[in-house]
Amino acid sequence: MQEMPGQILLGQLTENSTEPEIREVLKQAFLAVERGYFQTVVDPLLVERDSMREASEGEHAPDYYSASYKQRLETLNKGITSSTAALVVLIFNEKVFVANSGDCRAQVCVVDPHHGVREVIQLSVTHDLKNEDEVQRLRSLNLDLDSLQGKLGNQETTRCIGNYLVKGGYKENSNLASATSEPVIAEPEITSFLIKDSTNFLVLISSGLYKALEEVTDHVNPLLVQMIMEEFSSQTTLNGVAQAVVDRVARMHQEHPRVCRREDMTLLVRNFKYPWSLSRSSPLTDRYMRYPSSSSPFTPTFTSPHGDGDTFGDPDSGSFGTETDSSDSIPQTKPKNPEKIKAYVNFSNYYRALETNPEFNDDLFSLSDL
Repeated sequence: MQEMPGQILLGQLTENSTEPEIREVLKQAFLAVERGYFQTVVDPLLVERDSMREASEGEHAPDYYSASYKQRLETLNKGITSSTAALVVLIFNEKVFVANSGDCRAQVCVVDPHHGVREVIQLSVTHDLKNEDEVQRLRSLNLDLDSLQGKLGNQETTRCIGNYLVKGGYKENSNLASATSEPVIAEPEITSFLIKDSTNFLVLISSGLYKALEEVTDHVNPLLVQMIMEEFSSQTTLNGVAQAVVDRVARMHQEHPRVCRREDMTLLVRNFKYPWSLSRSSPLTDRYMRYPSSSSPFTPTFTSPHGDGDTFGDPDSGSFGTETDSSDSIPQTKPKNPEKIKAYVNFSNYYRALETNPEFNDDLFSLSDL
């Protein structure tokens, strides 16, 4: 999250950037973030691990079988195999670019111009052994997929950022050693679409969220979009919409008789043209809610971009997420002076625009217009 915005935004894009150039910037950003992670985090762990292995093979290795030795070696191996899926959206010149590596999901809700009904279009694909394109890629590397038993080393996805043991160290795994090159890659799959009047909203979903819904329904995408539309009619902010939907999914998963342990759940909603049923007190841009796993206390946290940026994507802001605790345990304090505080920003132009133009798009209204 810290490195990706800079790799995409700092001098990489111009107003005249073509679509192939934008796609290349996104691709290289994923690869650069992984290279940086390996160099700064993984390489020191590998050096320490190799040193410990060499010491254990010497004549004087009394600590080889000790509990502390084994515990440290296990810690190093966990650090070396750490990885993440990554889903990045860049909104640039009225076009949306979705770059995905792993098992997160992006979908857009649009209005069918011919029938007037809303449709849900999935923009990303899951990179795992159920993906035929990925299966063919692995077979071309001389891998015996029958021996993999549905997993590549210690993970199920065929693309990710990180995990040295399925990248540079894949020869250490007997099931992957026959590959002619690294079987798991960080390179993202990129799709794009033009923002039109029929574009309602965009949704980014972590695997923990849609897998939790898969426990209770076979129609995850339409159900999730339906819940989002329902919350648009009762909430006043995108922050509230995302929080309410994640909360509903968490309860549905917890109450289902087939419930099992779930992963963290993350939801981001980016509104384009979907109407609000209630008047919002202040215009907000992207927000995504993040809940801890079910093994942790059920305390919600939310992550929000700074300013008016899109997740890892608005070339005008370069913003990225930071976590803020939104639990009910935060003490609430009352102002000492009960009198109304005078406004320090004049919003009269904003409200005048709303009154004169009901279709006014407040998502594009900035403080510079005040």
